Amino acid sequence: MGAALRYCGRSGIPLPFLLVNVCLLVAQNSTQAPGTSQSVAKFRVQATLSYTCTVPRSIDIHPVYFDFHNDSCQQRHRVSDRKIPTLPKGPRFTNIRISGYHFIDTKDGQPSPYQNNQSSITISKTDATITASGWLEKASCQQGPSGPKLLHQTAWQAALVPEVHLVEQVEQELPAEIVIADGGNNLGFSMDCPNAGLQSLQYSIYSLQDSHNPLYTSPSLAADKPGSDVFTTLSGISLKTAWSGQLLNGKAQIRLSSTTPQ
Repeated sequence: MGAALRYCGRSGIPLPFLLVNVCLLVAQNSTQAPGTSQSVAKFRVQATLSYTCTVPRSIDIHPVYFDFHNDSCQQRHRVSDRKIPTLPKGPRFTNIRISGYHFIDTKDGQPSPYQNNQSSITISKTDATITASGWLEKASCQQGPSGPKLLHQTAWQAALVPEVHLVEQVEQELPAEIVIADGGNNLGFSMDCPNAGLQSLQYSIYSLQDSHNPLYTSPSLAADKPGSDVFTTLSGISLKTAWSGQLLNGKAQIRLSSTTPQ
Protein backbone atom coordinates (compact mmCIF):
# COMPACT_ATOMS: atom_id res chain seq x y z
CA MET A 1 0.00 0.00 0.00
CA GLY A 2 1.42 3.39 -0.94
CA ALA A 3 2.15 6.32 1.32
CA ALA A 4 0.33 9.64 1.00
CA LEU A 5 1.67 12.97 -0.14
CA ARG A 6 0.00 16.03 1.40
CA TYR A 7 0.20 19.42 -0.27
CA CYS A 8 -0.95 22.28 1.97
CA GLY A 9 -0.59 26.02 2.11
CA ARG A 10 -1.51 28.90 4.36
CA SER A 11 -2.30 32.55 3.78
CA GLY A 12 -3.00 35.37 6.19
CA ILE A 13 -6.50 36.90 6.29
CA PRO A 14 -7.65 39.68 8.67
CA LEU A 15 -9.78 38.52 11.60
CA PRO A 16 -12.50 37.64 12.10
CA PHE A 17 -12.80 35.13 9.29
CA LEU A 18 -13.74 31.62 8.39
CA LEU A 19 -10.62 29.79 7.29
CA VAL A 20 -11.03 27.05 4.71
CA ASN A 21 -7.87 24.99 5.05
CA VAL A 22 -7.46 23.20 1.72
CA CYS A 23 -5.10 20.25 1.50
CA LEU A 24 -4.59 17.84 -1.37
CA LEU A 25 -3.90 14.23 -0.39
CA VAL A 26 -2.61 12.01 -3.18
CA ALA A 27 -1.82 8.32 -2.79
CA GLN A 28 1.81 7.61 -3.72
CA ASN A 29 2.58 4.32 -5.44
CA SER A 30 5.11 2.42 -3.35
CA THR A 31 6.87 1.27 -6.52
CA GLN A 32 7.55 4.82 -7.65
CA ALA A 33 11.24 5.59 -7.87
CA PRO A 34 12.55 8.13 -5.37
CA GLY A 35 12.73 11.61 -6.74
CA THR A 36 10.19 10.92 -9.47
CA SER A 37 7.59 13.66 -9.71
CA GLN A 38 3.95 12.76 -9.16
CA SER A 39 1.09 14.30 -11.10
CA VAL A 40 -1.50 15.85 -8.83
CA ALA A 41 -5.12 16.28 -9.87
CA LYS A 42 -6.28 19.88 -9.96
CA PHE A 43 -9.74 21.21 -9.23
CA ARG A 44 -11.35 24.60 -8.83
CA VAL A 45 -13.64 25.10 -5.84
CA GLN A 46 -16.28 27.82 -5.54
CA ALA A 47 -17.88 28.12 -2.11
CA THR A 48 -20.51 30.32 -0.47
CA LEU A 49 -20.75 30.79 3.27
CA SER A 50 -23.98 32.02 4.87
CA TYR A 51 -23.77 33.60 8.29
CA THR A 52 -25.62 35.96 10.59
CA CYS A 53 -24.32 39.11 12.21
CA THR A 54 -25.96 41.09 15.00
CA VAL A 55 -25.91 44.77 14.07
CA PRO A 56 -27.03 47.66 16.32
CA ARG A 57 -29.24 50.15 14.50
CA SER A 58 -31.07 53.41 15.17
CA ILE A 59 -34.16 54.05 13.06
CA ASP A 60 -37.04 56.54 12.92
CA ILE A 61 -40.58 55.16 13.06
CA HIS A 62 -44.00 56.67 12.35
CA PRO A 63 -44.75 60.04 14.05
CA VAL A 64 -47.06 60.51 17.03
CA TYR A 65 -49.27 63.57 17.49
CA PHE A 66 -50.31 65.55 20.56
CA ASP A 67 -53.18 68.04 20.43
CA PHE A 68 -54.21 69.84 23.65
CA HIS A 69 -56.90 72.53 23.93
CA ASN A 70 -58.40 74.65 26.71
CA ASP A 71 -61.49 76.76 25.99
CA SER A 72 -62.20 77.65 29.61
CA CYS A 73 -62.24 81.35 30.40
CA GLN A 74 -61.97 80.60 34.11
CA GLN A 75 -59.02 78.27 34.75
CA ARG A 76 -56.02 76.55 33.36
CA HIS A 77 -56.21 72.84 32.51
CA ARG A 78 -53.92 69.98 33.43
CA VAL A 79 -53.31 67.74 30.41
CA SER A 80 -51.57 64.43 29.77
CA ASP A 81 -51.48 62.01 26.85
CA ARG A 82 -49.44 58.81 26.53
CA LYS A 83 -48.65 57.37 23.11
CA ILE A 84 -47.62 53.76 22.48
CA PRO A 85 -45.92 53.69 19.06
CA THR A 86 -45.80 50.50 17.01
CA LEU A 87 -42.24 49.29 17.37
CA PRO A 88 -40.44 46.96 14.94
CA LYS A 89 -40.98 43.31 15.79
CA GLY A 90 -39.99 39.92 14.50
CA PRO A 91 -37.45 37.18 15.13
CA ARG A 92 -34.62 39.27 13.64
CA PHE A 93 -34.94 42.07 16.22
CA THR A 94 -33.90 42.21 19.87
CA ASN A 95 -33.27 44.92 22.50
CA ILE A 96 -35.92 47.19 20.97
CA ARG A 97 -36.42 50.49 22.79
CA ILE A 98 -37.27 54.14 22.20
CA SER A 99 -34.00 55.99 22.62
CA GLY A 100 -35.09 59.54 21.75
CA TYR A 101 -37.32 61.68 19.54
CA HIS A 102 -37.36 64.80 17.41
CA PHE A 103 -40.06 67.28 16.39
CA ILE A 104 -41.48 67.67 12.91
CA ASP A 105 -44.18 69.99 11.53
CA THR A 106 -47.75 69.37 12.66
CA LYS A 107 -50.44 68.00 10.35
CA ASP A 108 -51.46 71.61 9.62
CA GLY A 109 -47.91 72.49 8.57
CA GLN A 110 -47.16 74.50 11.72
CA PRO A 111 -43.67 74.34 13.22
CA SER A 112 -43.73 71.90 16.10
CA PRO A 113 -44.42 72.42 18.95
CA TYR A 114 -47.05 75.02 18.18
CA GLN A 115 -48.77 76.88 21.00
CA ASN A 116 -51.39 79.58 21.32
CA ASN A 117 -51.36 81.38 24.68
CA GLN A 118 -49.21 80.28 27.55
CA SER A 119 -48.60 76.63 28.31
CA SER A 120 -46.01 74.35 29.89
CA ILE A 121 -45.69 70.86 28.40
CA THR A 122 -42.99 68.30 29.18
CA ILE A 123 -42.12 65.31 27.02
CA SER A 124 -41.04 62.08 28.72
CA LYS A 125 -40.42 58.57 27.42
CA THR A 126 -39.95 54.96 28.42
CA ASP A 127 -38.62 52.13 26.29
CA ALA A 128 -42.05 51.77 24.69
CA THR A 129 -44.03 55.00 25.28
CA ILE A 130 -43.87 58.77 24.80
CA THR A 131 -45.91 61.03 27.08
CA ALA A 132 -46.70 64.74 26.89
CA SER A 133 -48.02 66.31 30.09
CA GLY A 134 -48.33 69.70 31.76
CA TRP A 135 -50.82 72.55 31.80
CA LEU A 136 -52.54 75.00 29.47
CA GLU A 137 -53.39 78.53 30.58
CA LYS A 138 -57.00 79.58 30.43
CA ALA A 139 -58.39 80.71 27.09
CA SER A 140 -58.40 84.28 25.82
CA CYS A 141 -61.78 85.80 26.64
CA GLN A 142 -63.45 89.19 27.02
CA GLN A 143 -66.19 90.24 29.39
CA GLY A 144 -69.56 90.60 27.75
CA PRO A 145 -72.99 91.64 29.01
CA SER A 146 -73.82 88.07 29.87
CA GLY A 147 -70.38 87.02 31.09
CA PRO A 148 -66.99 86.02 29.60
CA LYS A 149 -66.97 85.56 25.85
CA LEU A 150 -64.39 83.23 24.24
CA LEU A 151 -62.06 84.92 21.77
CA HIS A 152 -59.70 81.98 21.11
CA GLN A 153 -58.77 78.88 23.02
CA THR A 154 -55.37 78.00 24.36
CA ALA A 155 -53.72 75.25 22.31
CA TRP A 156 -50.55 73.18 22.26
CA GLN A 157 -49.82 70.87 19.33
CA ALA A 158 -46.79 68.81 18.40
CA ALA A 159 -45.69 66.01 16.09
CA LEU A 160 -42.84 63.82 17.27
CA VAL A 161 -40.85 61.12 15.49
CA PRO A 162 -39.68 58.42 17.92
CA GLU A 163 -36.09 57.28 17.45
CA VAL A 164 -35.74 53.55 18.10
CA HIS A 165 -32.59 51.64 18.97
CA LEU A 166 -32.54 47.91 18.24
CA VAL A 167 -30.24 45.01 17.46
CA GLU A 168 -30.92 43.28 14.15
CA GLN A 169 -29.74 39.83 13.14
CA VAL A 170 -28.68 40.25 9.52
CA GLU A 171 -28.16 37.30 7.17
CA GLN A 172 -25.24 37.65 4.78
CA GLU A 173 -23.45 35.54 2.18
CA LEU A 174 -19.76 35.46 1.25
CA PRO A 175 -18.34 33.84 -1.90
CA ALA A 176 -14.82 32.47 -2.24
CA GLU A 177 -12.89 30.54 -4.88
CA ILE A 178 -9.66 28.56 -5.04
CA VAL A 179 -7.76 26.21 -7.33
CA ILE A 180 -6.49 23.10 -5.58
CA ALA A 181 -3.04 22.65 -7.08
CA ASP A 182 0.27 21.01 -6.22
CA GLY A 183 1.05 23.62 -3.59
CA GLY A 184 -2.41 23.67 -2.03
CA ASN A 185 -3.83 26.77 -0.42
CA ASN A 186 -6.23 28.18 2.13
CA LEU A 187 -9.66 29.47 1.22
CA GLY A 188 -10.73 32.24 3.58
CA PHE A 189 -14.00 34.07 4.17
CA SER A 190 -13.20 37.46 5.67
CA MET A 191 -16.10 38.75 7.79
CA ASP A 192 -16.52 42.29 9.05
CA CYS A 193 -18.48 40.98 12.01
CA PRO A 194 -17.01 40.19 15.46
CA ASN A 195 -20.01 38.07 16.49
CA ALA A 196 -20.66 36.07 13.32
CA GLY A 197 -22.89 33.02 13.60
CA LEU A 198 -22.21 30.33 11.03
CA GLN A 199 -25.29 29.12 9.14
CA SER A 200 -24.59 27.11 6.01
CA LEU A 201 -21.87 26.25 3.52
CA GLN A 202 -22.31 25.21 -0.11
CA TYR A 203 -19.61 24.59 -2.66
CA SER A 204 -19.11 23.39 -6.22
CA ILE A 205 -16.12 21.52 -7.67
CA TYR A 206 -15.03 22.11 -11.27
CA SER A 207 -12.36 20.64 -13.46
CA LEU A 208 -9.92 23.21 -14.76
CA GLN A 209 -11.05 22.41 -18.30
CA ASP A 210 -14.71 23.32 -17.72
CA SER A 211 -15.63 26.43 -15.71
CA HIS A 212 -19.36 26.23 -16.44
CA ASN A 213 -20.45 22.71 -15.57
CA PRO A 214 -19.53 21.61 -12.04
CA LEU A 215 -18.46 18.05 -11.39
CA TYR A 216 -20.31 18.31 -8.11
CA THR A 217 -22.41 20.80 -6.15
CA SER A 218 -22.90 20.04 -2.49
CA PRO A 219 -26.23 20.34 -0.73
CA SER A 220 -26.61 23.18 1.74
CA LEU A 221 -24.43 22.04 4.62
CA ALA A 222 -24.93 23.13 8.23
CA ALA A 223 -21.78 25.10 8.99
CA ASP A 224 -22.55 25.60 12.69
CA LYS A 225 -22.00 21.96 13.67
CA PRO A 226 -19.36 19.29 12.87
CA GLY A 227 -19.96 17.47 9.61
CA SER A 228 -18.49 16.12 6.41
CA ASP A 229 -19.32 15.68 2.76
CA VAL A 230 -17.79 13.44 0.09
CA PHE A 231 -17.83 13.21 -3.70
CA THR A 232 -16.13 10.67 -5.98
CA THR A 233 -15.38 11.51 -9.60
CA LEU A 234 -15.92 9.09 -12.47
CA SER A 235 -12.17 8.48 -12.52
CA GLY A 236 -12.30 7.37 -8.89
CA ILE A 237 -10.84 10.47 -7.24
CA SER A 238 -12.51 11.06 -3.87
CA LEU A 239 -12.93 14.60 -2.57
CA LYS A 240 -13.93 14.90 1.07
CA THR A 241 -14.83 18.01 3.02
CA ALA A 242 -14.90 18.10 6.82
CA TRP A 243 -15.50 21.02 9.18
CA SER A 244 -15.66 21.60 12.93
CA GLY A 245 -18.62 23.97 12.97
CA GLN A 246 -16.94 26.28 15.46
CA LEU A 247 -15.45 29.75 15.44
CA LEU A 248 -12.57 30.01 17.88
CA ASN A 249 -10.97 33.45 18.16
CA GLY A 250 -12.59 34.34 14.86
CA LYS A 251 -11.35 31.20 13.08
CA ALA A 252 -12.90 28.01 11.79
CA GLN A 253 -11.38 25.36 9.58
CA ILE A 254 -12.87 23.44 6.70
CA ARG A 255 -10.54 20.85 5.18
CA LEU A 256 -10.95 19.62 1.62
CA SER A 257 -8.87 16.58 0.69
CA SER A 258 -8.56 14.54 -2.47
CA THR A 259 -7.30 10.95 -2.85
CA THR A 260 -6.58 9.13 -6.09
CA PRO A 261 -7.32 5.42 -6.59
CA GLN A 262 -4.50 2.88 -6.28
